[in-house]
Amino acid sequence: MPAEATAATVVAADAVDAPPPSTADVTATEDATPAVDPAPEPAPAPVPTLTPEEFGERQQRNNEFLIACGKYHKSSSSGDLKRAQTLFNRGVDVDFLDGDGWSALFYAAGEGHLRLVQWLVEDWGATVDLRAPDNCTPLWTACFNGKRDVVSYLLRVGADDTIVGTPPGEPAQSPALAARRNRNPGIADFVDFEAELRRGDPSRRPRQVARQMTKEEFRESMRSSPQFAAMDGGAA
Repeated sequence: MPAEATAATVVAADAVDAPPPSTADVTATEDATPAVDPAPEPAPAPVPTLTPEEFGERQQRNNEFLIACGKYHKSSSSGDLKRAQTLFNRGVDVDFLDGDGWSALFYAAGEGHLRLVQWLVEDWGATVDLRAPDNCTPLWTACFNGKRDVVSYLLRVGADDTIVGTPPGEPAQSPALAARRNRNPGIADFVDFEAELRRGDPSRRPRQVARQMTKEEFRESMRSSPQFAAMDGGAA
């Protein structure tokens, strides 16, 4: 036999007789594959900073916004929605608090400016249960001032009727009690009836907060209230 053939035969035989690689060898080979680092998270967008002059201008607009929503304008029946919209488009903070700890929603609710209240809540997400330093809320303020349409609307969008306010010189009181103490018994009874419905149906207020209760559903559920006819102005 030629030498080349003999050598080839020996090599082929060795290849046939060689044992297959062990699982450990395969695993070791796979483990040796270099890991690929995950892509880095995108950097957050930089928060714009205001110059002192820009900050001062924005604070001025914020204060003008409160006035448009009812601060100092007790004689106005509806507030100045057009002016408020103009200021908002120029840049204001919807939950801006003045020195008394009141936001635009407090003033609009306290003065009974229903369209402004709806605009602030529905279009711009004003905080419904924002609390002043005395723990009063926009609902509490509307109840105390006897603003029935605003009270009805705020309850429909889930305003908390259990938050107890502690106004200076007054005992602690819920929105319903605030209405009763200020000679608005019909509003107090209406709030108490809503509280009773919420106790009977734990899903009621979460649905209201999530804006899942229509005006028609709210009105229908309140029809058995003794104060429904007096409270139902149709607008809220």
